[in-house]
Amino acid sequence: MEFLTNLLNENIFGISVQNLLIATAIFAFCVFLRSFLSNIILGVLKRLSRKTKTKVDDKLINAFEEPFKFSFIVLGFYLSKQFLHVEKFKIFFSNFLSSLIVFVIFWTIFRLVNEFNAIIAIFSSRLGKPLNKDIENFIIKSSKVIIIILGFLMILQSWGVNITAFIASLGLGGLAFALAAKDTASNLFGSLVIFADRPFKVGDTIELNGIEGSVEEIGIRSTRIRTYERSLVAIPNAIVAHSSIANWTKRNKRRCKIYIGLTYDTNSTQMEKIISEIAKMIKGRKDIDKDSVAVYFEDFDESSLNILCHYHVQTTSWTAFLQAKQEINMQIMKIVEENGSDFAFPSRTIYTQALQPKEI
Repeated sequence: MEFLTNLLNENIFGISVQNLLIATAIFAFCVFLRSFLSNIILGVLKRLSRKTKTKVDDKLINAFEEPFKFSFIVLGFYLSKQFLHVEKFKIFFSNFLSSLIVFVIFWTIFRLVNEFNAIIAIFSSRLGKPLNKDIENFIIKSSKVIIIILGFLMILQSWGVNITAFIASLGLGGLAFALAAKDTASNLFGSLVIFADRPFKVGDTIELNGIEGSVEEIGIRSTRIRTYERSLVAIPNAIVAHSSIANWTKRNKRRCKIYIGLTYDTNSTQMEKIISEIAKMIKGRKDIDKDSVAVYFEDFDESSLNILCHYHVQTTSWTAFLQAKQEINMQIMKIVEENGSDFAFPSRTIYTQALQPKEI
């Protein structure tokens, strides 16, 4: 018995074995309660939330679940600290406990932002035009970064670091970083312009700076376009924001403008009949915008009589447009052949004259 008493009175780093055992037991008990009480309390709250019509309470419970469980560990550390009477570790334990509390608070806020990302879309839709999904993701990610930075600064402050002096000390380094990250900042603001203006979205077919293809991703730094050659082109958002963009997906029809060159053997009667039949044929199609049809004898070219043929196909599909264009071209060939005319090709007629030999 005396041996046990002496053992309990022994000191380790200035802490008696008895107090160390009590502190360890309290911490272990709190860890046990963490699993036991959190399952009971959270289980009751989840059952109650299922009976409500709103999903807000479910999101709140999901956001608080993990920080709530971790709070028992913080509580165990706080209660254990009361038995660890060591002056030289007192400040360290206090600062560490403050850091844990700050961590739990900002962790909870971080999870709340993650759970309530749908609120941004609901709020924006009530104001009028709903936000683009990319803008929502950008706001969520930016909010998370700000929360992490603020949490880190608060933890530094709990350890006695002068935040104002710390930020001021970063001034020179911040200037150098700003100069080095100038292009990155330009791309960031360019992405904000794209998200706000929404000239295109993922999946749209666009033409930008001579590059045509389908938009695969709109990132923070660049926009990625898959060209028709299947290569992936990344264009910095700073360039995208200052460029003219043709969004082919936004149009509801595709334009076709061709010239039909007939030979000079074609007479006026044939020309009038060919023009009339072509116009009638194109207007008779269901996939053509009839108001856009224009078929006219436009010009006397060097080697052909040119007919302008203009129309809009009511489709956004490139394949469907090509199919309609092919069918119309085949019909034009038949009309020209049936009317006894022919298609001209670049040619030049040379007239030769025999010269009489001169007498010497």
